[in-house]
Amino acid sequence: MSSPWPFVGRSDELRQIENAMRERDGVVLVGDAGVGKTRLAYEAVGAVDTRRTLGLWFPATAAMTSIPFGALAQSLPSVPESVSPAELLRRIADALTSRAGARRLVLGIDDAHLLDELSAALVHQLAQAGRAFVLVTVRAGESVPPAITALWKEDRAARLEIRAMMHEDVREVLAAVLDGPVDGVTSRRMFEHTRGNMLLLRELVNAGRESGALTEIAGVWQWTGPWVVAPRLAELIAERIGRLEPDEQEVLELVAYGEPVGADILVGLTSQRAVLAAESKNLLWTRQDGRRVDVRAGHPLYSEVIRARLPPLRARVVRQKLADAVAATGARRRDDWIRIAIWRLDASLPIEPDVLTAAARQAFAALELPLAERLSRAALDAGAGVAGGEVLWRILFLTGRPAEAEAVMAQVAGATMSDAQRGDWAVGRAYNFFWGLHRIDAAHEVLRETRAVIGDRAWQDEIDFLHCVFDLLSGQPRKSLEATTRLATRPDLNPRVGAQRLLSEGMALVQLGRAAEAAQRLDDLEDKLALCAQIPWVQESRALYRCYTDLFAGRLDEAGTRAAEFYAHAVDTQWDFPLTLSCGALAQVARLRGRVRTAASWAREGRALAAKQVSAMFRAHVIGEAAHAEALAGNPAAAAEALAQADELRSPAEGLLQPWTELARPWVAAAAGDTERAGELALSAAGFCHAQGAPVFEAFALHDAARVGRPGDAAERLHELAADSESEFPRVFADHVAAMLGPDPAALAEVGQRFADLGADLLAAEACAQAARAFRAAGELGTGRRLHTQAMLTLSGCEVATTPLVAEITRLQLTAREREVARLAAEGLSNQDIADRLVLSVRTVGNHLYRLYPKLGITDRSGLTGLSFPQGPDC
Repeated sequence: MSSPWPFVGRSDELRQIENAMRERDGVVLVGDAGVGKTRLAYEAVGAVDTRRTLGLWFPATAAMTSIPFGALAQSLPSVPESVSPAELLRRIADALTSRAGARRLVLGIDDAHLLDELSAALVHQLAQAGRAFVLVTVRAGESVPPAITALWKEDRAARLEIRAMMHEDVREVLAAVLDGPVDGVTSRRMFEHTRGNMLLLRELVNAGRESGALTEIAGVWQWTGPWVVAPRLAELIAERIGRLEPDEQEVLELVAYGEPVGADILVGLTSQRAVLAAESKNLLWTRQDGRRVDVRAGHPLYSEVIRARLPPLRARVVRQKLADAVAATGARRRDDWIRIAIWRLDASLPIEPDVLTAAARQAFAALELPLAERLSRAALDAGAGVAGGEVLWRILFLTGRPAEAEAVMAQVAGATMSDAQRGDWAVGRAYNFFWGLHRIDAAHEVLRETRAVIGDRAWQDEIDFLHCVFDLLSGQPRKSLEATTRLATRPDLNPRVGAQRLLSEGMALVQLGRAAEAAQRLDDLEDKLALCAQIPWVQESRALYRCYTDLFAGRLDEAGTRAAEFYAHAVDTQWDFPLTLSCGALAQVARLRGRVRTAASWAREGRALAAKQVSAMFRAHVIGEAAHAEALAGNPAAAAEALAQADELRSPAEGLLQPWTELARPWVAAAAGDTERAGELALSAAGFCHAQGAPVFEAFALHDAARVGRPGDAAERLHELAADSESEFPRVFADHVAAMLGPDPAALAEVGQRFADLGADLLAAEACAQAARAFRAAGELGTGRRLHTQAMLTLSGCEVATTPLVAEITRLQLTAREREVARLAAEGLSNQDIADRLVLSVRTVGNHLYRLYPKLGITDRSGLTGLSFPQGPDC
């Protein structure tokens, strides 16, 4: 068997097989068709040490089931026909083992449930006698020869259930197959449609590439077209579905267009017999949801194939049945009107404008933006007027089409509106002017004009608050905070404004360096998010800035967790706005941890998402972050190109996030070899952040100036910032610069440890490298060597990060496993303890240590004492 797909995502299972080869007589891999058990077994057989082991591979097929020893025919010796079955088994066993000679025989059998009885008996006999290690695969749910079943029942073989890949495994496989990163929405959708089945995933990838739907944008693979059910994939799914009775076919048709369908509705439209028959064939699965039982297709691709093959008139009948049945129940569920509206639209059936408008609002609240757009356009076409337009212009704005949004709002500007409608219209138009069209003055003007003509106090509060928001986003956090504080004193303040105020103040406080207060505001907002259901960016902005509260406080682990949760939420919404923001946050945390390639990868994904947006809403900062990461990763051309694009997209409406791009400038210059210019740019960035009133950003910029050779220009102001800061970063930055100016080798070493404690490994490596040089200059050569080793070790987890302070540090080629072994040895564990902890042999542990000693410049494990070993990827 051969396969062009890389073998990834099964390291744990492969390790279990390797362990079983030392302790058992075999392994039986059990799993569904296409789950990857054949590839796993084949790789395990192929990975044996051929000097000590002979691996043989035999695939069984249905055609050979009736032929004695059919699967093993290629290795059968010449045997007289008169030989008894027992003698025949012995001679074949001898022939196989003789091929191995003094080596151990490893016998791989694929699809062992298809073996004839004699072949199964032979496999069992070889394992029972200890003459071979047998590795067999069995399809779940199939009848298995008793001799194969006996392997695990007699405890001769370990039985491993091989399950489908999880989402992260699928993402890793896709990146390897496509030779490039895949965006989270694409990988999630492909995982959900295949449920991690490698056979189906392969066919889906092939179909996507052939149709052009799966394409590379800005270095990241994305699925940009409709889902494609290619003929080969459709055949595989049809084979799984099997032959259906007419009423069973109808059940699947209804589920394909209506899932989830209530079991009562499904039975009422077909019959109990048909539903139970389809369930017994694993074509359906059910879930209890309150008092209702929901029914879905047994696999997502079942519905895809059913829909693709159904004639248009038949599909129309199915949709009408579903719409009438759900409407007859009273449409009690929150999303029932959405479903009814879609069924009727797809079937070209009449539907009232107010039903379409209500459905559009529900879809918008659930962030199902493409669906909400379709429903709102249909509502407008049906005569919904302002009510339909208010949903559509929000969607157009949020999906980066501000010119279209302005056209819709201008179209209804002269219509008769209530105060609430006029206020909502003004707020939406102001947001579009500000964020979408970057007409800041026009945004404030439309708010002032509307404020003067409406008497609704609640909408007056909304308009007054929006001025504060625009000040904040323009990069004036102090002015915004003062205004929202005054607004909060109003009696009977609009509750929705009261909730939004917590977000605005939290964001401003983060920028002003008051992370603890910011975290409290943002935490208080959590219980009030329901008040902001029609303002979806509230939840997204809260998630981003809650991550920043931990980041600026120096809690990088917590910040990383929050960024990952934000990204997972964004993938669920499939909305480019939070996806771009969350990719930027993940890149920022990774860069601060020293994982510069990981940071660059996240930033590239965010940049690819930004490339799909027509407007520049929150694109520039993630592209600036890409420039920063690429510069530290030693890619000066890519860094310069990204920075130029970030500057091109720079918007006054994104002033609050502009400091991230300013921090990138000195490192782009440093990557190009111009450290003098880098120092000037770092000090300029500090001035920008000071003018904005962003002290933690200012501290980062001043520290960067010191790192590229300007510590004297940064020391005094850093000392002032450290005295007033609640964040650990400005304090350790100030101490670092003071130790540089000393130079104070002991203080530099201490700073290195403080950076390591924060999780900022690149900064820790830089400080250790400086300490090593200072100790050597002072004649303390032993301490200097130890700190140089520590700098190398710490840098080994930083994904080839490059800065002037570590330019001369030798790049250690330590694998993640070698670092783990060294770390445990440094903690005092014996080789046996390490072997037990990592599920390795003692000899393997010894080999790892033997190889890493010269890399570290030491002769034995005593040299590991006092060193710390950061966790990180292979370098």
